[in-house]
Amino acid sequence: MKRWLWILGSPCAVVLVVYSVWGYSVRSNAEATLTEAKRLIAEKRGEAARAALNNLLRFKPDEAEATFLIGRSLQLEGKLAAAAEAYARIPVEAKAHRQASLARGIALLHDAQFEAAENAFRDHLELYP
Repeated sequence: MKRWLWILGSPCAVVLVVYSVWGYSVRSNAEATLTEAKRLIAEKRGEAARAALNNLLRFKPDEAEATFLIGRSLQLEGKLAAAAEAYARIPVEAKAHRQASLARGIALLHDAQFEAAENAFRDHLELYP
C-alpha cells in the first residue's frame, strides 16, 4: 500500500511544484508581460498578446490592466462584443476602469448595440462627470 502511495503521490507532488514555480514566474514577470502585450498590440498581433495575457490572468485574475489590454486587442481585431465584455470585467476601483468604461461604450456603439452603448456612456458619465 505504501508503495502505491509513493508511485501515485510522487508525480502529483512534482506537478504541484512545477505549477507553483510557473505561477510564481508569471506573477513576478507581470510588468514585462504587460509591456510585451502592448508591443504586440501595436504590431497588430492581438492573438499573441492575448495568449501572454491569459497566462498572467490565470495566476493574477485581478490584473485590471491585462484585462483592459485583452479588450483593446479584441477591439482592434473587430471583435467588438467580446471587447466590450472584457472592458466590463474591470472593477470600478481599478486604475484602468475610467479608460475601460469609455472604451466599452465606444465598442458597443461600433457594434451597433445602441441601447447598451447609451447605458454604458450614461454609467461612465455618472462615475466620471
